[in-house]
Amino acid sequence: MLGDLSSDCFIAPLKRFATRRGKPDGIFSDCGPNFIGASKELKAVCSTESVTNFFCTNEIVWNFNPPSAPHFGGLWEAAVNSMKFHLRRAIGAQILIYEEFSTFLVQTEACLNCCPLVPVSTDPDDLNVTTPANILIGSTLEAIPERDVTNFKIPLADCWKFVQQISQLFWKRWSSEYITQFQED
Repeated sequence: MLGDLSSDCFIAPLKRFATRRGKPDGIFSDCGPNFIGASKELKAVCSTESVTNFFCTNEIVWNFNPPSAPHFGGLWEAAVNSMKFHLRRAIGAQILIYEEFSTFLVQTEACLNCCPLVPVSTDPDDLNVTTPANILIGSTLEAIPERDVTNFKIPLADCWKFVQQISQLFWKRWSSEYITQFQED
């Protein structure tokens, strides 16, 4: 499948990310076969003007973890696995159309980008923390208030209420399990 990857197909998701979050200085990834294949494909298409110009103009560096060292990406791999686990639990067997799934993923992204990474100070009374959102956009993310629909039976015809419900269920399940990881016995 990577043989079918064009320069535009490779650049498109990176442009979406940069447009949404700002241009990254670097991309970090493990040495998984898909990333190595993408790297080889990138080197093969770098002779094309569009890829060369995009990377030269934007000065983005792709950094690979050392081979045979998957533990180097442990933190982000754990976050990805946690998200996938909770996505499956929240959606279940329900099939979503593109707009519903896209909305759900963006709301899920906001949840994950609000998780605490480190405290701002060592003062136990200071509850301020640094989150991925602080790093990405310089402030916290604020959601539009909505009614709690987690315990409602949503009719199938009301697809947007269902998206709201699975987003809320994702947040409740993920946040309760994420926060308990930090409790000391």
